[in-house]
Amino acid sequence: MGPNSTTFDYLLKFASRERRDEKRTACQLEGQCRPMDSLQLSAAWPVTIRDISVSGFQLLLSRRFEPGTLLVVDVHDGQGQAARMLLARVVRVTSLARGRWILGCTFTVPLTPEDLDSLLKLPTPSRMPDKKAS
Repeated sequence: MGPNSTTFDYLLKFASRERRDEKRTACQLEGQCRPMDSLQLSAAWPVTIRDISVSGFQLLLSRRFEPGTLLVVDVHDGQGQAARMLLARVVRVTSLARGRWILGCTFTVPLTPEDLDSLLKLPTPSRMPDKKAS
């Protein structure tokens, strides 16, 4: 990479390297997401982050967003308050039964290992035994 290389070139190279050796961690982080171009809270949808790595995550929700959509994801703590805000782009969409969707997303800027660790340590209501499972 020469002195005229752009930040985008660097991030592209970084992302392709990360894709090979990233480790995804299963999790059950709750929160909400909304498209970047619709920041009013009324446009927010409840989500569960099912797994996460430094380069992206997998969302479970009841709405489809098209690949390429930029999403703002607020990750909640154990009291349901927004603890972290993540910005990511939808890259994969998979339909599940009963109107549920899995979205594969990549971060616009990769997380540091420390950021990832702090997210995984957030207290979540889902870490408590679920008595209402049907």
